[in-house]
Formats: sequence, C-alpha cells, structure tokens
Amino acid sequence: MLADPAVSEAPPEPSSERPRSSAHYMPKIPRGLGWRPKDIEKSRWDADEPYHPTSSGKSNSGALKVTFLLGIGLLALAGLIKGAQHYFLVGEDGFVPKTSASIGGKVEPPPTAASEQKEANPSTPEQLFERASALRRDRDKSQSKQAEAARLYEAAAKQGHAGAQNAMGWLFAEGEGVEQDHVQSAEWFLKAARQGQARSQNRVGILYFRGLGVRKDPAEALRWFRAAAEKDNRVASHNVGVMLDDGLTGESDHVEAVRWFRKAAELGYVKSQYRLGRNYYWGTGVEKDDDEAVYWVRKAANNGYAEAQSLFGHFYIQGSGVEKDFLMAYMWYTVAIEGNAKNAQANRDGIIEKLTVAEIEKAERLAVEWLAAHKK
Repeated sequence: MLADPAVSEAPPEPSSERPRSSAHYMPKIPRGLGWRPKDIEKSRWDADEPYHPTSSGKSNSGALKVTFLLGIGLLALAGLIKGAQHYFLVGEDGFVPKTSASIGGKVEPPPTAASEQKEANPSTPEQLFERASALRRDRDKSQSKQAEAARLYEAAAKQGHAGAQNAMGWLFAEGEGVEQDHVQSAEWFLKAARQGQARSQNRVGILYFRGLGVRKDPAEALRWFRAAAEKDNRVASHNVGVMLDDGLTGESDHVEAVRWFRKAAELGYVKSQYRLGRNYYWGTGVEKDDDEAVYWVRKAANNGYAEAQSLFGHFYIQGSGVEKDFLMAYMWYTVAIEGNAKNAQANRDGIIEKLTVAEIEKAERLAVEWLAAHKK
C-alpha cells in the first residue's frame, strides 16, 4: 500500500526546507562560552628595584613610575569602558561582543524595548512560522493555542512561506485550529508543492491517488510522487515504486519499480527494504537472488517491520537463503504476530506439530528476548 506521510512524516514540527538567511537568524552564544577580552596584564615595576618613600630624601623614580603607570592605566580603563558601551553587550558573565564572527559582519547595539516588542510580535514570514511551530510543540493543546498557531501560519503562508503553506495543509486536513476542510487542505499543499517542497509534493500525490480534496487521478499522483522522489524524499521514492510495481496507473514497470525501491531502501525506509527483498525472492523486476532477498528482508525485520518478520519466518521454513529451521521460523512468526502481521498466526500454527514442546518454549523465549532488545 502507499505510504501515507500522515503516519510516517507527521506534521507537528513542520520544516520550511529553506535555509535561513542572516536577516532571520542569529546564532546564540552560550553563557560561559562567549569570547572575552584577554585580561590586561597589571603594570608592575622590577621586583629588584626598591621602593623609596620621598621622606628619605633619595630619588623616588620608582614612585614616579608607579604614579605614571597608574595614571595611564586609569585612562586606558576609562577608554575601554567607553568603548564597551558601543561595541559590547554586558552580560552576567562579562563582555560578550556581537561581532562579525557571530552575526555575519554586523555589530548590533543592545536590545531595546522596540526590538523586544518586535520579537513578541513576529512579522516576517520566518518569524511567524517559527512562532507558530513553537505553539504547536507546546504541551498546552488548548483550542486558543491551536487557533493562534493557525493564525500565525496563515499569515506566513499568505506571504509565500512554503513551510507555513504545508502546515496549513495539515491543519485543514486534521481540523486543528480550523474547521476540517479537505479542499482547502489540498489548495495549501499544492501551493507549497509548486514551490518545490518535497513533503508537500508527496502529500499532493496521496491526495490525487485517494481523490481527497481533488479529483482522483493516479497518473497525476505518480507525477507528484516522482517530483518529490527526485529530491530524495524516501517516502515518495517508495510510493513511486508501489505505483509502478502494482500497476496502479494501469501499467506495470517492475524494473523501474525496483530502482525506486532500492533508492528508498538505501535511505533507510523499511517498507522499501521489505518490498525490494520480496522482489528479489520472487524475481520480479530483477533476477531472483535468495541472498539479496535475505539481506533486505532481514534488514527490514530487524528494523521492526512486521510483514518482513513474517516473510523472514517463511524463509526459514523454505530454506531460502538460510538453513531450514522450524524453531527460528516459529520465533520470527511470534515476533511478527506482536506487530499484527497478516497470516503470521496461521503460518505459526501450521508448524507447531513439527516442533517439540522444548523447542517451542525456546522459540518463544528467543522472541521475547528479541522484542525486549528492540523495544522502541
């Protein structure tokens, strides 16, 4: 089935997929790690030269030197303090400069009431988007917070922010902060997709495949999946493979499907790892290769995909790429049952008579140990 990003790439923390410009981003300097001026070495006279008070009638060159140096030191200190008023922000930990190294060649004055008010009332698309995203990440899921997040996202989206447009698509799809409306959801996803945002392009493909908010059109769905897949979106790459392998546009292309499954599998997408292994097992779109089948199915099984775990159990029954072992087959079917894999229960029941009670107990113990080790 097609991978729906509503499950695999949920929107609570949407990404704008656009690099922040220096106008919108200023790195923070952690306390205690910021640059500090080096300590000015204290002026001191030669330790071998005695100090002579003026009452002695002797030369008091040492005292004059001390007086002179102290005077220069005070003048220098005054200049440093005056300069600090213009070039440094004084924090709890001392002088922390806002220099070109930290903000891209721009020296900024201390924050004013106006600048603090600007942060409290974001106006640029990026500021609006970040503020809205912070509200959505907040544990307070009150309707007022959701409505405020929706308002900020919409303001950013209307200014062309692709991430905010994608977020608006999700809000209307889920009815979060707004009334659920699949037509408006599709419109916002399309706006972001046309700007080249891969997640939105994949989502638009899902909408056209299901006919959700738009007309049902598998060919148009495939076009959008391809657009996102070409940007290395692994979910979209998997969806292209499914469309081609299962002939969901009316025609199949198993060879091309394998290429897209492989791309997504190498990017770590477990459903594609399973499908690629399955194609190697059946020789669909690629030459049959039990070793490759075991490699990819085992990878998906160890990554927690229940259907792959069930198929791996089948490999042990058949001795395909592994030694025939009913105990290991029982173990993998037991693991797959925990993940609600189709037919895993029936397949396990079919081999019970081939095992002793001790072997069944061992297989079940191995399954429990595997599940404990891979608990998410």
